[in-house]
Amino acid sequence: RQHNPRVLFRKQASSRRRKMADRSAIVGNYEQVQPGKKIHMTLNLKPDGTVLYTETGETAMEKWSSKGDGHWRVEGSRVDIIFDTLSKEMKFKIKTNVPGIEDGVSTQHNISLPVTYKELAEAPRHGANKWRRV
Repeated sequence: RQHNPRVLFRKQASSRRRKMADRSAIVGNYEQVQPGKKIHMTLNLKPDGTVLYTETGETAMEKWSSKGDGHWRVEGSRVDIIFDTLSKEMKFKIKTNVPGIEDGVSTQHNISLPVTYKELAEAPRHGANKWRRV
């Protein structure tokens, strides 16, 4: 059985258009605030497929801030967000007696952030403990 190449091409093209439409629906700025944990995260999904991320947080013992950049793509019902570089700066409020746990900066590569497409596409402009549009 032979396939008509024009039909196959049309199916692939419509699939690409659908992905692009899905992609444009979630481009923008998001934030997530977790008041109980004193965590604030921001996510900036750009139309060219790049992403910027920041996070600040505080507990009784420590304060930290993270920032990262990378790329994103829509894969079915999830958004793959991959940070090429994610750096985290830690500052302890009290001195720890544990060797190796101290103030400093750590950098990691190829870190992924799990997010569903629905979370971003239906993100409200208010609320806590979930992604919201800003």
